[in-house]
Amino acid sequence: MYVRYHILTKPAPSKVPVPKVIVSRDIDRCINCGTCVDSCLYSVHERLADDPRKMADPISTLCRSCFRCVQECPENALALLPNPQLNAAANNGLLTPKIFSGIAFEAEGGAIPVSGAGYRGLFAGPGFDSMWTDMSEIVRPTRDGIHGREYISTAVDVGRKPAVVQLDQLAAWKPPRELQIPFVFNLAQTGLRGENAMRACVRAAKRLRTLAIAGPMTPLDVLDEQPEAIILHASSLEELHKTERLPLVPRVAGVELELNSSLEASVKELRRLAADALACVRIPQASARPELLDRLLDAELDVIHLAGMPSNGHKGTEVEQFIATLRALHLGLVERRRRDELTILASGPIVTAEHIPKTIILGADLVGVDLALYVALECQTPRQFVDLPFYRPDLPEGELEWGIQRLLNLSNAWRDQLLEILGAMGLREIRRLRGEIGRSILNSEAEQEAFGEIRFKEEVAGVAR
Repeated sequence: MYVRYHILTKPAPSKVPVPKVIVSRDIDRCINCGTCVDSCLYSVHERLADDPRKMADPISTLCRSCFRCVQECPENALALLPNPQLNAAANNGLLTPKIFSGIAFEAEGGAIPVSGAGYRGLFAGPGFDSMWTDMSEIVRPTRDGIHGREYISTAVDVGRKPAVVQLDQLAAWKPPRELQIPFVFNLAQTGLRGENAMRACVRAAKRLRTLAIAGPMTPLDVLDEQPEAIILHASSLEELHKTERLPLVPRVAGVELELNSSLEASVKELRRLAADALACVRIPQASARPELLDRLLDAELDVIHLAGMPSNGHKGTEVEQFIATLRALHLGLVERRRRDELTILASGPIVTAEHIPKTIILGADLVGVDLALYVALECQTPRQFVDLPFYRPDLPEGELEWGIQRLLNLSNAWRDQLLEILGAMGLREIRRLRGEIGRSILNSEAEQEAFGEIRFKEEVAGVAR
């Protein structure tokens, strides 16, 4: 029986809540009138249970920054202040306080976060903020993709799709693997070390019908539990042999190797060990060049993984390099007329839902999620990425199912936002979005088109003077 793909969401409240803002009450001004109780829709303000004449301390974790209580307080006793703990930990590189709070909210219930304060920022910024998706207002009001007649597919194909298959090769040809959401959990990228946290990611990937990339730190018992949902990452097949992971190769969904001089031989050996496993290669962003594509195509790989680093450096410069590299790889395959022979997986600077369609527009088939996993599971990250000292090193034993549900909720919220974008574009499947750069606007290109000639004339005038 046909059943539409659906992610089951349930409430999974935070165990370590980190408020976006601190709701401050000036007790010298407050007259305990209770106006804030009546004005707040989120139960931030309540009276003391043992003395209803007085107000209890505000519950900052429930605040949605609507400012209604601040505006209606007759004595101006209330204020919303930035959380210094959150700002010090998350305002560093890609994971800004706003994005951090959004991920935490999405993981709690699977809903899309909406800020009551509205957006007061710039129209363009560094990195992905300099890129906008082009959506039509004509198709948006129907909302058929989510709540109506038409179904929008977020499924993607992973694997080689040769342009021509001869009849004598048809029996040996294997169709690409289909994932129901266009992102995988990238455990190998940022070094998620907690055993229960890794187990939660693998189990969630299985339920979501997607994959998890597991690195050398993943325990054998975690790998052995759900091998069909795992891409096994290693520097080489020799490393898998040394770490006693080689027997898992015929059972896992795929194997991801590092780019090295023996890649071709390793892929042939992998095909011998497991003909149906995805053969993947991880290429660091700094090493990814279009000149490599001929070699990768000849090696008959299934997936090339463009691995940008989710570092805490200058996010604008790093993401702009990521954008340029990804576009070059995609266009390189298009120019060779062999685009479908390789699946491009891109990971690194993807920390929020809007980054997924932008990455796919740039040419990726699939997106790797890493830093957002730490926030959803409330686990500490390696300090070279983001310092979250208020989180735990690992999930406690009794919170495994809670962690799985948090990942399901996060995935549902991201998928719903993706459906909104696809519906607004009039697209019925995510596959149609790949490489559609015409459905986006890049700030650098827009500025060049609008002001390039003016600047040129100014420069000429300066030389003439």
